[in-house]
Amino acid sequence: MNKIKFLKIPDLINVGVFTALYFITMFLTGALVRLLPFMVIFMPCLIGITCGIIYMLYIHKIKKAGAVFLMGLFIGSIMSFISGLWPLFITSSIVAIIADFIVSKNDKKNNFLNILSYIIFNYWSMGSILSIWISKDLLIKKLSSSGNAYYAEKVINLLSPNWMILIIIFLTFLGGLFGGLLGNKMYKKHFSHFIH
Repeated sequence: MNKIKFLKIPDLINVGVFTALYFITMFLTGALVRLLPFMVIFMPCLIGITCGIIYMLYIHKIKKAGAVFLMGLFIGSIMSFISGLWPLFITSSIVAIIADFIVSKNDKKNNFLNILSYIIFNYWSMGSILSIWISKDLLIKKLSSSGNAYYAEKVINLLSPNWMILIIIFLTFLGGLFGGLLGNKMYKKHFSHFIH
């Protein structure tokens, strides 16, 4: 087994670049999803699919412990600050630690572990949706403050049934799986000669 390598200054610059790319892609995906209230349940799935390529390029570019954790920490911090929903930060931190552990113990040649790490990492995006069960009043306040009470009511009603969490967990898994497979395929086909 290879010795675990830790981040240096040039790696931190790459962390910032890839985190920005991930965030922009995620933000654009979320903006499209928010056009229709019922699409909210698909948000973690769609974020997983659209951001999979960036994640796979990222873990192959920075093959060091802590890289995935930092990306998750930054995304969770930014999204918690923007939304005011603290479960985002907690969820992001936990899944980033697990995904980073898998990646740092992996030589990046094991496709199964690469994809598994991304499936787990993608669960950060459930943080805002978990707010409906953890801090419902906070979520209602945040959605209503956006100036669209109709949207807030539709989202709350859609997410309120307890069984909905199972559907979202499954959709988040699918998004991570498809995004991981797509990202892995794109890396091998187009980027493996440039990023290794």
